[in-house]
Amino acid sequence: MEELCVPGSSAGNRREVGLLLLFGTYIMLDSLVLIGLAVVGYIGYRKLKEQRRSHGEYRPQFEEYQHAKNLPYLQPPSIEGLI
Repeated sequence: MEELCVPGSSAGNRREVGLLLLFGTYIMLDSLVLIGLAVVGYIGYRKLKEQRRSHGEYRPQFEEYQHAKNLPYLQPPSIEGLI
C-alpha cells in the first residue's frame, strides 16, 4: 500500500521543518542585532560629531605657528637693499 505524502506528516519532515524554523529564527535575531548595532553606532557618531563641533578651541597663534613651519626658508635681504 502506498503512503500519501502530506507535508509535515512524518517525523523526518517535522524535524526538517523545525530546523528550518530554528534557522530562520537565528537569521532574524542576527539581523535585528546587526541593525540595532548600526543604529546605535550612527547615533553615537552623530553625538560625538556634535560634541566636537560645539566644544572646539580657537588657537590662531598655534595654527599660524604650525603652518609657518611648512614654509620654505626666506633669505634675509642684502644690506645694500636696506639703505
